[in-house]
This record gives sequence, structure tokens and C-alpha cells, in this order.
Amino acid sequence: MTVSVPDYFRTGRAPRPPLVTTLFDYAATLNGISPDDLIADPAGITRAMLEMHRLFQTDVVTVKLSRPIKMAAGIDPDADTTKVPLPDVPAPETVMPAVAPLIDAVTRLASELKRKTPILAVIPGPASLFGDLQHVDLPAVATLLRALGSAACEAGASLLLIDEVDGQASTLRFAQAAAQAVNTARYYTAKVIVAGDSAAPKALADGLLLPAGLSPPAAAGQRIGFRLTLEQCEKAEMHLAASSGRAGFISIDDAAVAAEPVETVLALFEQLRALSA
Repeated sequence: MTVSVPDYFRTGRAPRPPLVTTLFDYAATLNGISPDDLIADPAGITRAMLEMHRLFQTDVVTVKLSRPIKMAAGIDPDADTTKVPLPDVPAPETVMPAVAPLIDAVTRLASELKRKTPILAVIPGPASLFGDLQHVDLPAVATLLRALGSAACEAGASLLLIDEVDGQASTLRFAQAAAQAVNTARYYTAKVIVAGDSAAPKALADGLLLPAGLSPPAAAGQRIGFRLTLEQCEKAEMHLAASSGRAGFISIDDAAVAAEPVETVLALFEQLRALSA
């Protein structure tokens, strides 16, 4: 059964929990290539993401922009930037060529999917890139995030996820850094999801993506989702109940399934599709 994620965000209702997954790097695993090889080829990204969507029957197709941003800044893309933050805020003209293959892939996916399945573009939150927001050029961060969000939404993404580190999404400095990207996404009528362990206000987030087990207060109309580990998927109904009686959505990230064979991941998604709202 297919769930319309745009309808879910508009009404808060769905026949089952929408699968708003953030799987992207796992497509490289399925194709026997490295993540760096995957993000270099727009046609290859398009084929890989369409095949993973067909295989797992997710309700979105995801394109993550984080890896080339770190590479363009000279940072190991697999490093934890909360411990090794980017040294300076790169200008958009430095970053945009690095993400161009992924933006091209969004355009190709939008053409292939013809709005039947929404495209979720994932950009890193400001603190996830730059660490302590007390000592960073916030206007420069805001300009960079706005450029990334604008490029993704203009290419055809109808969902924008800002993936932030714990404890930052409810702060004033996060709001100052992210507001321009959010407003730009909404100009393109895209819905914005903020991931973290704290509740971003409705002005910044149409949806909140939380670790399982958290249930911070959410504004009326905000949709609540949970990012589950493999073990937590077995208790998905319990975690969804934490969304205060509202239909929640489910997200599985690359980290949850990175070492798992495809058969395990297939069984996982079959189990999640069998849930009722």
C-alpha cells in the first residue's frame, strides 16, 4: 500500500505510518560501490535510488547532500563534525559545484517520478557542520543553507530535511542559521522536517524527526516522526504511540542498516508496511 506523504503532511492522516526514510548510502552497498563513487554520477545516483525505492517500497526517495559539502571544505566526510567541525564557513560558490551531481540527480528523479513519489533532500544542520554555533559566522551559515535548500527544491525536492545534532534544533542560533533555508523551501511549497532530539518551532518545521522514545511537545499541525534503529523497529507501534495520538511517520537511516544484508532490510520494510496507523 502506497502512502501519499504530501497528503499526510496536509491532513495528519494516513492508512499506515509513512516511511519517510533517509536511506541513501545504502544504495552504494547494494551496487557494490563506494559512497564517493555513488555521489559522483548523476545518472548512477538516479538509477540506484529508483532501484532502492522499488526494492524497499518506501514512500519517499532520498538524496543526501552532506557528504560533498564536507569534502568541498576539506573535511573527512566520515568524521564526526561535532568533534572536528568545519574550520570556516565555505561560500556557496565553493560548495555548489561539489553538490551539483546530486542536484542533477534530484532533477532526473523528479522527471522519472513525476510527483508520484516525493523527493526528500537532506541537508546538514548548522551545528552538525560547524559545531559550537556560538563561534561561527551565522549570516554566512544562513547563506550557505539557503543556497543548498533553494537548489534542491528548485530541482524538484518537495521535502527538505535539516539534519541537526542533538540539543540544537530548539535554540535561537539554530533558528537564525536555518530560517532562510526554511523560508526558501516554503516558497517552493516544500515541507520542512527538522531532525534532532529537541523540538524546533512550527515556524521552522512542518515535521519533527526524533530519536525513538522522545516525545517533546509539538505545535498543532506539526507531524512527528521517529528515527528507529533495527532493534527499535520491533517495537515501532509503541514508539508511534508517543506521537500523542497523532499518526506518526517512520524513518530508517543508513546507520541502522549499514552492516545488514539486503534480505534483512527487505524483511524490515515488509514489517513496517504492515503496521496500521
